[in-house]
Amino acid sequence: MARYRQTFTEAMQQVALTEKEVSKLKNGVKVLGNALPNRAMAQKACDKATREMGKECDVYQSPFNNRFYVRLKESADHEISMARGELEAISDKALKLSSILQGKTDDAQLEAWVQSKITKAKDYINSVSDYMEYNPDNANEEVILEFTDAQIKQAYGILNDPRYKQGNYSGAVKVIDKIAPGLSKQPDVANALKRANEELEESFSDAQIKQLQKEYEPLRGKKISIDNANKLGAMFTKFDSNKNAL
Repeated sequence: MARYRQTFTEAMQQVALTEKEVSKLKNGVKVLGNALPNRAMAQKACDKATREMGKECDVYQSPFNNRFYVRLKESADHEISMARGELEAISDKALKLSSILQGKTDDAQLEAWVQSKITKAKDYINSVSDYMEYNPDNANEEVILEFTDAQIKQAYGILNDPRYKQGNYSGAVKVIDKIAPGLSKQPDVANALKRANEELEESFSDAQIKQLQKEYEPLRGKKISIDNANKLGAMFTKFDSNKNAL
């Protein structure tokens, strides 16, 4: 017990509760003071920081050295960058573990606690990933963050461009995505693309009608094969509202 108190006292002395002791780990997590050997000591240091400095904090275990830190809570903007840093650290460790296991045979045995930790880590990551991917609120936030009103208006302008309005659907998608990657999948833009494509299928444009007149005029009054007749008939059926204009 005496040894524990001495260690804790030394640790408390290391946590000088001033702004000078605030630092960042390599994954962007902002911490107060140095690493501590266990969670209980880190929690006591966190409580002290809250009392003496008015700091909001919690206990953080680093994925790099498994030591405990007093983590200072930050705004939502910083939390995003911090989460990304932690995911990069997890990815780095996972790749190293995969490399280690790759050198083992299928007959090799893993200790039970190792397999348990790997399974839990997988479950935790899957849970967060599914939540972020399928939660509607997160999806809407992503659209707002990635695409501005100006970019969406540019996409609408492309859909009204004569070069794409006549049916060059894939070309329109490519140009829209050059404005911002994935812009063609933004809900409003995607709906506009869908409407444009449906309208194209429902009716011929004047330019298309003239083109058909030009191409099929030489066939007027002539016999054509059954296959070509069937194809032509199917086309006219599809565009029934316009066939009288031909």
